[in-house]
Amino acid sequence: MRPKRHMSWEEYGRLEAVLVDNVKKAIAEKHEKIAMVFGIFRGGIILARSMVSRLGEIPLGILHPKQTAIGKLACMADDDMNKLSEAKKKSMMVLLVDDISDTGMTFGAMKQCLCAHRFSKVYTAALVVKPKSAFIPDFYAQEDPTDAWIVFPWEIGG
Repeated sequence: MRPKRHMSWEEYGRLEAVLVDNVKKAIAEKHEKIAMVFGIFRGGIILARSMVSRLGEIPLGILHPKQTAIGKLACMADDDMNKLSEAKKKSMMVLLVDDISDTGMTFGAMKQCLCAHRFSKVYTAALVVKPKSAFIPDFYAQEDPTDAWIVFPWEIGG
């Protein structure tokens, strides 16, 4: 059983500010604009909701990972994404957000889902990245070198 580390709201706020600054700087340097933020259900939704405000009240979408019959992850997207025309998607740069990239499996599968919809560019962002993660997001606020399971402040119990 992995040890647990509880993240406080204060630490979350600090990491979120670092993450948003990293995204804003990189996007501005490239003269790009994020058109929509997608949060990965569950932990990514809270971070994504906050980021849309900090990035200029851009639209928010939700991706739900689901297990397929052959044991791989696929995604279900909310209606906001499914109602976008193919032409619109091809013109949009999007940001995929989750609270952590632990193993990286969910992040990688959800990025593949968005890429399959043919957005012009899919950036990824997480508060925390674990060193053994198979997926390293484009942006992150902290690399946690421990094996501890992070319990985020919005999670019940832990």
